[in-house]
Amino acid sequence: MYKRQSDYVAISGTSMSGPHVAGALALLTQAHPQWTPAMIQSALMMTAQSGKAYNNDYPATLETANFHQMGSGVINVARAVKAGLVMDENGDNYRAANPMEGGDVTALNVPYLVNAECKSTCTWMRTFTATQDGEWTLDTEVLDMDGAPFLELDVHPKTFMVKAGETQSIMVTAKVLDVTSVNASSANLD
Repeated sequence: MYKRQSDYVAISGTSMSGPHVAGALALLTQAHPQWTPAMIQSALMMTAQSGKAYNNDYPATLETANFHQMGSGVINVARAVKAGLVMDENGDNYRAANPMEGGDVTALNVPYLVNAECKSTCTWMRTFTATQDGEWTLDTEVLDMDGAPFLELDVHPKTFMVKAGETQSIMVTAKVLDVTSVNASSANLD
């Protein structure tokens, strides 16, 4: 009879992240029953921390994961439960954004920005709801492509004050720097 040497086994991938994220969603729902599912998702995404991923070198080594390897990063329930800003979206807008039916996914109020049709300059509007009184300063981070920046990002307003329950809309502008090497632009709001 085969017996494992340990009570624990390290495994990874979406088969493992799915149950962990579901558990995190349940914990946040219990902590904030008034939050919508979209608010909970945004709290998890905007408070996630960078993780590590193996590169394609031989032998493979760990390095900071990029957005395509790990999405928003490693979730942190303790940080998410204290999120000062959340984003909301409703089911009707998700259904209306279906590109297979002529919808525009760039209009969704979600914590990531993607526009595969952006050829020069694109803008997105996002609206945050404050969970507590505060002042926030926004910054942008360009995701490099092959070690070189391919976007200039700007956000307006850069600083805002809101009280708990109030909302603040921001505009994010992306300018594609080299359209010959890039056919899409993306960013992440963390």
